Amino acid sequence: MPNSNGGRAPAAIAPDLGPDALVYIEKVRQTTRRLSAREPGGEDLSGAVQAVRNVATFDVEVPVASRRREFEIVKTGIKRLSVWYMRYLAQQLNAFGRSVSDLGDALAKRTEALASLADDLEVRVGAVEERLKRLESARPPSVKRATVKPATVEPATPRPTALGPRTSRKAPQAKNEK
Repeated sequence: MPNSNGGRAPAAIAPDLGPDALVYIEKVRQTTRRLSAREPGGEDLSGAVQAVRNVATFDVEVPVASRRREFEIVKTGIKRLSVWYMRYLAQQLNAFGRSVSDLGDALAKRTEALASLADDLEVRVGAVEERLKRLESARPPSVKRATVKPATVEPATPRPTALGPRTSRKAPQAKNEK
């Protein structure tokens, strides 16, 4: 069986473990690798989303091993009584974790697309500015810039409708009798 350094442990040092203990040890190793500290990637959005994905899985298999047999029995009983609720809760948390990581993937892709679009626009704006400088320097000094007179807007007149001009209807007034 490989040890934490990737090699095999000497047979004289390795204790005689049952299959349940070996399964538990392998789960601990996998979880330790999954939760181990990693160097932050700075602006690496994909790495950040992967880090969320690595820790967004909840396991309901609680270890019940104990040195004392009576504690192991009590732990097993509690586990059996509460596992239905813990599975229900873990399913919801796992679904939430998947949704968050999917959202992170979508946002990372969108951010990368916007960054490439911004780079493209920066190049295009630079080219337009160069062209403008070239055109301004090629213009004779006697030519002045044309001034644009603002357009005047007249108020719109109501158009007659197909039914004729609109009339306002007033409520009939009561005649005052004296």
